[in-house]
Amino acid sequence: YLREQTQHRRGELDRVLIEAHRSLVPEEGKTSAWWQLPPEQTYLWAWLPTHLRDAGLDQELRACLHHPGWLVGKLEHRATLVIPISCIAFGTGGALMQMAEELVAFVPVLLMLVQRLGFNPLTAVAMSMGASAVAAAFSPIDPFMVGIAQKVSGLPLLTGAGFRTIFMLVALAIWIILLMRYARRTQQPPVKSLTLGPTPALEARHTIILLLVAASFVLLVVGIQRLHWDFDQLAAMFLIMGVLAGWIGGLKLNGTAEALVEGFKAMAFAALLIGFARGIFIVLDQGRIIDTIVHTLFLPIENLPDALSAVGMMGAQTLIHFPVPSTS
Repeated sequence: YLREQTQHRRGELDRVLIEAHRSLVPEEGKTSAWWQLPPEQTYLWAWLPTHLRDAGLDQELRACLHHPGWLVGKLEHRATLVIPISCIAFGTGGALMQMAEELVAFVPVLLMLVQRLGFNPLTAVAMSMGASAVAAAFSPIDPFMVGIAQKVSGLPLLTGAGFRTIFMLVALAIWIILLMRYARRTQQPPVKSLTLGPTPALEARHTIILLLVAASFVLLVVGIQRLHWDFDQLAAMFLIMGVLAGWIGGLKLNGTAEALVEGFKAMAFAALLIGFARGIFIVLDQGRIIDTIVHTLFLPIENLPDALSAVGMMGAQTLIHFPVPSTS
């Protein structure tokens, strides 16, 4: 009834409500830092974006929703859901593309989130990197692990997808339950001092770049699963994605080239190590030494039944994974 009666004044009333609560938060730049609302202001945490929109304060609305502190504050009131939501989100990334280095971009938000909830940094690692690794280990579609391995083994793509999916869901559920128990056991009083500075507004070109990245990973899965792409095609696709992202992001031609050069510099040492490792493998392979190593590793399980042999192979691969942490 009240909404109908005040419909012609709703924008004005929304502005009055917002102005009445500005004193609750500090000013940051040209807007109020609504992401620093006191926790007891539950109504504003739930309905502030609606009031900002109806008041016509679009710039302030965008600044609020784009700031990581708003997300952290919203999740702070749902602490029990933070861990499963984060694990499912990062687990999805791990299942789709074996997400690892990409998690670095989420470190500031994750650290601020766990400190606001009273969890320790290990919890942040477990609900991001840990969940991604668990999902990747059982993923039915991971192009870097399952796709290439099935192609090398001569198996049809997506072989055993149902079996792997069930095990992935069970393993991820166990991970979430154990992590929630650990988080509750180690939870400390929340830390409120960690904050982030002003965050640039999300512009149209940023949205286009995000869509470009998402489209690239869709193309990655299709390329490996349907077009039989290998590392050469994947490298070309990521290079094109990087060039387009730089150009769309406003770096122009020279800036994009300089950014790529800086990236090459950062990867030079890793590339050198890969070259040495490849040289060692060639020596072992041409000298038939690698066959002896593999035969020795699997000799203890060769006479076991198929089911036990599979478990034994997983144990051997687990041991190898410690010195060589790469599934691809």
